[in-house]
Amino acid sequence: MSQTDVERKRELLRQLAEELGFRLQGIGGEKRGAAFRAQRFQVLAETAAKFAIAMKGATPTEYRRSADELVESYWNGDTGRTDKSDGGGTRSGYKDIVKCGRDATRIYSRLQGRLDHWQSVRDVALPHEVQADRAQRIATADKYLQIRDPKKHVGRPFRAFEIFQVPATSGGTNRDSTSWAVARMFLEYGDSVLADDVLDAILDNGGPLVGSAHPSADFLDIVRRFEAMIASDGTPRHERVLLEKALKELKGAPAS
Repeated sequence: MSQTDVERKRELLRQLAEELGFRLQGIGGEKRGAAFRAQRFQVLAETAAKFAIAMKGATPTEYRRSADELVESYWNGDTGRTDKSDGGGTRSGYKDIVKCGRDATRIYSRLQGRLDHWQSVRDVALPHEVQADRAQRIATADKYLQIRDPKKHVGRPFRAFEIFQVPATSGGTNRDSTSWAVARMFLEYGDSVLADDVLDAILDNGGPLVGSAHPSADFLDIVRRFEAMIASDGTPRHERVLLEKALKELKGAPAS
């Protein structure tokens, strides 16, 4: 790559960074309820797609380094940035999204598709459905629809898949950090991360806490162990049934 090409690339990245900042600032107070259809996600996805076009022919190393450069340029010129956003992983999350290029749109679309699916499960009116079954159906849907809150939810359970794992976590999250987690996994494992069951595992908030807003570490450990055993292919079916019933009791849902 000649010096002229290097300068042209840097100018293009600077322009993309300025456009990203301008468009994000223009959104203003966006309602968080828009989920992955929100304008901020559309803006990020469009920036990532433009970046991919601009970097056509670049080596993988050049591609990654340039994505970092674009986001750093945006970050340094973002007058709306706060100390909270500076330490909250936003910068690294944006870098991962940009590195996904055109696939950033697919990530947001697939995540929104899972929310739409679980919303339809929650909202459906089933004839002759008893109250207990309706409550269980809504509770199941809410595991994926409600953003994980350590004061309200047990926490995401561990899930093992063929070539990767979704780790357990009890911390809080939001739609942004969820999409960044998917982007990081996508960069490493590709399309397999966008499967329905994988995205559900990432969205899973673990269900509601029972009794105390601050459960003990031992309680959370037991819940996670049960969920990991239920998800394991090595657990016999009859043991899995017993574990599922015990887990419902732990989380306060009626065992059936």
